Amino acid sequence: MTVGHGGNVIHELTVDHREVEERFDRFNALPPGQPGRRDVADEFTIELVRPLIRVPRAP
Repeated sequence: MTVGHGGNVIHELTVDHREVEERFDRFNALPPGQPGRRDVADEFTIELVRPLIRVPRAP
């Protein structure tokens, strides 16, 4: 994992956790079958897997 918050691991994990919560909220806000729900799910999956395969984020 690349630390992007000044080397503070606790802060990095807290920020990552909040980002995951926000993605869950976005996903859960869309009803099943809603256009765009799959896109949110794909984005969510990519962001969760990214640290495991070390794929850089798009700018």
